[in-house]
Amino acid sequence: MSARGEHKQLLPAIDFVGQYGLFSTYNNYQEFFREFQRNNGIIGVAIRFPLFNMSQRARAAVADAEAVQARQQAEDARNKVSNATRKLQRNIAQLAAAREVARLEYQLARADVDTVQTKVQAGTATLRDESDARLAEGQKYSAYLDASYQLEQAQMQLLRSTGELEKWALAQK
Repeated sequence: MSARGEHKQLLPAIDFVGQYGLFSTYNNYQEFFREFQRNNGIIGVAIRFPLFNMSQRARAAVADAEAVQARQQAEDARNKVSNATRKLQRNIAQLAAAREVARLEYQLARADVDTVQTKVQAGTATLRDESDARLAEGQKYSAYLDASYQLEQAQMQLLRSTGELEKWALAQK
C-alpha cells in the first residue's frame, strides 16, 4: 500500500487552490492602494510535474523493497507454520502407532496373567510367577496410559496450532 502511494507521488498532479482574505480597515490600506477591496479571494490551479524528484524515486524504491521483504516474511511464516503442522501430524501418527503397540503389549501381558493363573491352579507355576506377571501387566498398562497421554497432548498441540482448539472445546460442551 505504501509503495503504491510513493509511486503515485511520481505522477503529475493537479490541485485546485483557493484563498480568502478579509483585510482590516484600521491599517488604512484604502489610502495607499487605488483598488482596495476589504474581501479578497483568489482561486487557481496548481500543476506539478515531478520530473527530477530523485528523493521521491528513492523513497518509492525503498517502499518497493520493503513490500518485497514483507511478502517474503509472510511467506516464510506461512511455510514455518505449514512445516510445524506437518511435523505435528507425523508425530501424531507415530504416537498413535506407539499407543497401539502399547495396547497390544498390555493385552499380551493380560493374557500372560491369565495363563500364569491357570498354571498356578494346575500347580505348575508359583505365586511368585503370578506376581511377576501381574507386575509386568501393570507396567504395560502404565506404558499404554503414557502413550495415550502423549498422543492426546500432541493432538491438542495440533489443534492449538491450527486454531481449532476453541471449536473442539465448544463442541465438547
